[in-house]
Amino acid sequence: MSSMLKSGLFERLRPICVQLTREHTRENVSALSKALNGLERKYMQELQEYVLFPLRIILKQEKKYGEELYVDIYQCMEYVLSRSCVTRWDMFLDIFNTACMALSDPRDPSKVPDLSEELKLAVVQMLLSLLKSSDFNIIENLFAVGSLPVLGHAVSMLLNLADQERLRPLKMAALRFLIELCQEDRNYCTSMRVKLGDTLASFLPGVTITLGRLISCDTHQGQAIIQTALDLLTKYMRLVLDDVLVTESQSKTKHQGHNVKANSKLESLVVQRNTDWIKATGSKLAVIVKQVTKVRSHSSWKVRLALVDWAGNMLLHCRGSLEESVSDLLAVLVGRLGDDYPKVATHSRQGLDKFAASLDGKQCRPLVEMLEENLYGLSMSLPRQMNTTDEEEKLFVVQLLVGYLELLGDQIDSLMLSHGRKLLMSLVQVLEMDYSDIRIVEERTTITGDGASALNPDTSPNVLPLRKYFKHFNDTRIYKQLQQACQCLGHYGSTPLLVDQVLDITHTSMAYRPQAFLILNDIISGTTEKTGLPKDSSVADEQRRSTISMLVEEYLYPGNFYLVTTATEKSGKQDQLPGSTLRAITLVSNEDSVSVYNRNIVLTCVLLEGLGIFAKVLGRSYLPLLMQTLYPLLEKLGDNTAVISTSAYISLCNTCTACNYSSIAELIQENADYLVNAISLRLRHFHDNQHSPLVLKVMLQYSNSDLLTLIDDTIQEILDVLDDHHIEQAVLFMGVLHELAKAIVRWFPTVKSGGTADKQESEQSNKGTPLLPFILNYCEQKRMASGDVTEDDITDNDVIDETDTIHENAKGDNSEPNFIKFLKQVMMRCKHLLSSHNARLRILVLDTISQACQALAGHTNELLPLLHEVWVPFSTRFIDEEKLVIKKALEVLSVMICTSGDFLKQRVMKDVLPVITSFLDKQSHISSHAGQAYIYTVSCRLQQQALQVLGSLTKQLDLSGSCLDKILCVCVSYLSSRQPKPLQQVAMEICKQLAAVGGDGLWLHLTDLYREEEYTPPHPIFSPVKFHSRVGCRNEFTDNVFRLKGSANFEWT
Repeated sequence: MSSMLKSGLFERLRPICVQLTREHTRENVSALSKALNGLERKYMQELQEYVLFPLRIILKQEKKYGEELYVDIYQCMEYVLSRSCVTRWDMFLDIFNTACMALSDPRDPSKVPDLSEELKLAVVQMLLSLLKSSDFNIIENLFAVGSLPVLGHAVSMLLNLADQERLRPLKMAALRFLIELCQEDRNYCTSMRVKLGDTLASFLPGVTITLGRLISCDTHQGQAIIQTALDLLTKYMRLVLDDVLVTESQSKTKHQGHNVKANSKLESLVVQRNTDWIKATGSKLAVIVKQVTKVRSHSSWKVRLALVDWAGNMLLHCRGSLEESVSDLLAVLVGRLGDDYPKVATHSRQGLDKFAASLDGKQCRPLVEMLEENLYGLSMSLPRQMNTTDEEEKLFVVQLLVGYLELLGDQIDSLMLSHGRKLLMSLVQVLEMDYSDIRIVEERTTITGDGASALNPDTSPNVLPLRKYFKHFNDTRIYKQLQQACQCLGHYGSTPLLVDQVLDITHTSMAYRPQAFLILNDIISGTTEKTGLPKDSSVADEQRRSTISMLVEEYLYPGNFYLVTTATEKSGKQDQLPGSTLRAITLVSNEDSVSVYNRNIVLTCVLLEGLGIFAKVLGRSYLPLLMQTLYPLLEKLGDNTAVISTSAYISLCNTCTACNYSSIAELIQENADYLVNAISLRLRHFHDNQHSPLVLKVMLQYSNSDLLTLIDDTIQEILDVLDDHHIEQAVLFMGVLHELAKAIVRWFPTVKSGGTADKQESEQSNKGTPLLPFILNYCEQKRMASGDVTEDDITDNDVIDETDTIHENAKGDNSEPNFIKFLKQVMMRCKHLLSSHNARLRILVLDTISQACQALAGHTNELLPLLHEVWVPFSTRFIDEEKLVIKKALEVLSVMICTSGDFLKQRVMKDVLPVITSFLDKQSHISSHAGQAYIYTVSCRLQQQALQVLGSLTKQLDLSGSCLDKILCVCVSYLSSRQPKPLQQVAMEICKQLAAVGGDGLWLHLTDLYREEEYTPPHPIFSPVKFHSRVGCRNEFTDNVFRLKGSANFEWT
């Protein structure tokens, strides 16, 4: 059956092959391809030579055809060869030479001719199929000495294609052919692999140079090209430089040396892999190895994986041949131990394990020495590499450092004794920070104690820890790796030795301190980062406690912890410590710039972070150090600089967690007696402890009302010291008093009485009073006001028992709560500080008055006299030269009116309303002609605030008459379309509110601006009202007036 089928196939293919032999056309080649399509492999093998014959004939013709025909021919040959086996050497050599010549320029055989990329690809794919389909005899002949020129020419052509062509499939096909040439997949015996290596050794320089260039030069050619090139380099170098194969080759050459003909030209081309050649080749390949390892930071994990596999194979199999490159190869594996992709890291670890296992006992020590030598070399070059390389390479270098430290493990101690200072100094230089960001010194703290004492700072929107900016890198991954390196030092090394070396660096220069303390924090953190230390736990814990105790003293040393962080502190610090180098930064560096303040801020934050880390490391064992660190932490928590206060807050949260406190409030409450005593002692020497009031401020922020009984004397001391330093330190103390008022508002909320409801009810009843009773009541009140009072007019309610009054007053004085006494004294200080030249202080005082009014809202007997006392300096704030002060005064006025009722009505009408209306009237002419940018100015915001206050005052004080008319006149002037949109919107809202108070007057003012009809008196006795506006004549007020009159929410009285 098979013979009949074979005969049938032959008869079917015969006319096609004959026709192709006669006519060399694409149609005939296509017909042959269709006839062969689907043919089984065994029949293809028997018909192989017959089918290939006409195709080979065409390729040997001197006549040249179109490239499309040659493409079809090579594709057809590739199809036949891929489904059959080549057993005849002569046919293989003929096809091989023909294809190689097709890829050679006739004028220069070393160059690729100018052919289409499709034809080159078809030729290379045919060659790849030819090589794959060749049996053992063919391969043996191909790698014989006689075939060396042919093979060399083919390798040269394929390397040119892989290096110079741009078509990726063509480059990949050329590389795959060279990979197939290594015969890695055929599992030949050692003798055959030695023969392959001897032959391919002749091409090692060209192959390695080309592949090195291909791998390292063009990073945009695609990861598949680089990955395949690395795979080829691995197999090729392993075949040529494998230590076992090289030894076998040398043994073989020694035995056959007497039979070699010295005059043979072909034999002279064969490389003898003797000791001298291995040594010279290894030295030259060191350059190629360095070039290839440049892709260790490639963005593709597949490339990094291929590089790791290459390095692992070279170390495991070619260590003796590449002795000079062992260090670089080892660096690849060590550096990729921390790779982001787990598979790469796993292969790196496996490669290192296999390399270590391949060494016998005598060679283990040299490996440790090699790691130490590499680590020392890396520490020497680390600053330079961080300055000159890109971010990815910097990341690899730092990962390499971490890998060396982890591999050395407990051997770090011996290294730190000899080279530790150099390594630590390199880390200090690498971690040099950038202090040019002005936002560090500008940002003010937003953390407030109320509700901010939870132990999860990561979820709080106001807790923004210091973001560290470094001069030599920007990638946060690099910083994390550097942290890991420092933690490795702390984990494996001797902590006291490391701490001593780092502290020695901090004493060298002030510029090194932020980085050095940052390293110290990570070293201490690393002491408990991992478990399973082969050390006695009790001894290690005691050593850790003593080291941290010493570090706490160093951290809290005034020269480190108390530095000038703002320009406002500079003069005071210099005055208090003349000639001292501890606290005045200008005496340290003779500099006065933002970068200096930023450096001090960053250093303070690093120290605060360190205190939190110490608490984490020690846990409950940190309690003996709590008294030493709690006061400084609270002091920094009260700092106005945002990053300092947030760092202190995070550190306090860590301290609470370590010492089993549920919150910062509980921590303060449990240690309040110690803190109050510390504040009192420092207030007695305030000249040397000018930050002590900040601790009380923080305590007020984070504590509850139970604290008030403990701080009675302390608050009195604060008030007394304020009286003594009211000129230079008023802002500091007013911040504490302001926080006291806020705390009282929070601790003792005012219970709203029914007075407001009664007043509203009275207003509603008066609103609905008929006209005749209203006039009669008015006349009666006028008669009594003129002095015409009879006995019938006097009621029992008007008789006041003087004795009862005195008794009630005495009783009230005796039962007055302490917080009211404090608020009285605070208000009296505010009275005198309202006229300060410092605008910031004036705003703070106004805010304190606002808080005090809210706290005393339920104690009108105490509030009203205090308002009387502060009114005169307060009323002058409405003509303040700073508009922000005026704006704050308007806000405070609204609070005063809300808490005191009609008590201030006459004062407001006399002292405030004329000033506000005058300002609004004058400013309206300015804002109506201003541009779009005006809405972003302080003046515009002040106008909005003043309009809103006018509306609320009119309603709260029930203003009427000429006073109301002035307010209406000012408000309607802002209905002009020329005014900025925000002012128009506010004016619209105010007019809607005023409609409920003085709707008739508002109607007159609006009608005077725009009217749609003529209004005639209902009776001749009424004179007609004259309006400035004409009927139906549109103007700048028309749109807003029309909207107001048509608004559904607009109510008229």
